[in-house]
Amino acid sequence: MQTLFFLILGSFMLVCQTSLLTRLPAWVGNPDLLFLLVVYVSIRMPDLRGFFLAIFFGLLMDVFSGLAPGLFPFIYGGLFLTAKLLARRIIFDEPTHHPALTAFSYLACHSIIYLYLEFFSQDIDLFWSWHDLLLAMLIQAVLTLPLFQLFDHLQEIFSADGGHQWLPRRGGTGNRFTA
Repeated sequence: MQTLFFLILGSFMLVCQTSLLTRLPAWVGNPDLLFLLVVYVSIRMPDLRGFFLAIFFGLLMDVFSGLAPGLFPFIYGGLFLTAKLLARRIIFDEPTHHPALTAFSYLACHSIIYLYLEFFSQDIDLFWSWHDLLLAMLIQAVLTLPLFQLFDHLQEIFSADGGHQWLPRRGGTGNRFTA
C-alpha cells in the first residue's frame, strides 16, 4: 500500500513541479519536489522497495525531461545507493542532518548531469549558474524538513496498521479519571 501511494504521490509531485511550479518568477526559484521525495525514499524506505521507487521516479523524470535516456534512473539509483551506504556509517535519522544531505545531494546530482551532458550531448547549450544552483540548493534545504514531516505522517497512515489512524485513537481503560 505504501509503495503504491508513493508512486502516485511522486507522479503527482512531478506533474506539479513541471506544470505549476515553472510559472513561478525566476527570483523565487523552482523547487524540485520529486528530488526531495527520492531523498526521503533513500533515507526512510527499505532497500528493495526504495530502490524500485527511486528507479521508477528516474524513469518518470526521463520521460518529462527529454534529455539523454537513462540519465535520471542512473542518477536517482546512484543517489539511493550512496545514501544507503552513508546511512550505514552515519546516522541520518536526525532531522537536522536532512537539509544538508539534501543540499549536497542536489549539488552532486546536478554536477553529474551537467558533466554528462557537456561531454556526451554536444548539441545542447548548457549554462552553469552558481547563483541559480545555490538558490535551488537553499530552496531544497528549506523544504526538506516540512516535506519530510509530511512524508513521515503519510507513511504512518499508509503503513500496514495505518488504517485505524484515520480516526482518533482512544487510549486507556475507558475511565477518564484514571490513567
